[in-house]
Amino acid sequence: MLLYDYVNMCKQMGIVPVTDSNSLKREHDVTARIYNGWKSEQFTKELTEKFAKVHEKLSKYAYSDDRLVVVVPETPQDLVNEGRGNRNCVARYIDSYAKGKSEIFFIRKKDEPEKSYITIETYDNGEDLSQAFYASNQPINNVDDLDFITKWLIHNKEVNTKAH
Repeated sequence: MLLYDYVNMCKQMGIVPVTDSNSLKREHDVTARIYNGWKSEQFTKELTEKFAKVHEKLSKYAYSDDRLVVVVPETPQDLVNEGRGNRNCVARYIDSYAKGKSEIFFIRKKDEPEKSYITIETYDNGEDLSQAFYASNQPINNVDDLDFITKWLIHNKEVNTKAH
């Protein structure tokens, strides 16, 4: 099993297995450390490329008024930071966002653009609201915030109509 695992890691990384070593376990363990870093880098690179494509597609829904701004996530780390900042589970959407299955947006106060405020998920090309919450999944109860979200969804429908 150790030999199979070692050879499989080498094949995936495109390297030739060391065959003149006196310790298969040592070669396996060293390769496993390298492999884990390589796999993480490959995963991150692939995910970052997918995020860039989704970001480009969803950027047409950018919107703001004098108080709030819609932010489109650019990297997987953006979802992690939003989850931490708003104490929610949005980071678990990394894979579905990267695949274009989840449309995630952040609403920020213009005077605090780096601080999480509202996390939103839409569907149907940004036209329909799936979920929107303040920190800790608290419902949106501020009339001005609700009005902003409504105007933004209307804006998205207009963007989509012009695109067709």
